[in-house]
Amino acid sequence: IDPRPLSGGNALDASLANGPSDSFFSTAAYSGAFDSNLWIDGWSWLSVNGLLPSGDVQPTSSTVLSSSITTNTTLLAGNTYYMTQQVFVRSPAILTVQPGVTIR
Repeated sequence: IDPRPLSGGNALDASLANGPSDSFFSTAAYSGAFDSNLWIDGWSWLSVNGLLPSGDVQPTSSTVLSSSITTNTTLLAGNTYYMTQQVFVRSPAILTVQPGVTIR
């Protein structure tokens, strides 16, 4: 499970990060709790149970599974793919997962 938003996605759009102009808040160039820093690594339940990627992993559009798979898709052996949301395989698409694939 990788809670970080994708580069170029809406959650990293700086225009969405306009919050209160109060000294209590820190300015951020993203919306939500995460940017590329996986600050929950090392102390959270997800980390303790091995459900986070290593800190050097930067998911890309080719490794994050989309929410709706509409064409035949093959996940290749030896690669790690990330489910950051529910994923549905829409008929008539076929999802093939080769042996040796890791899904987080």
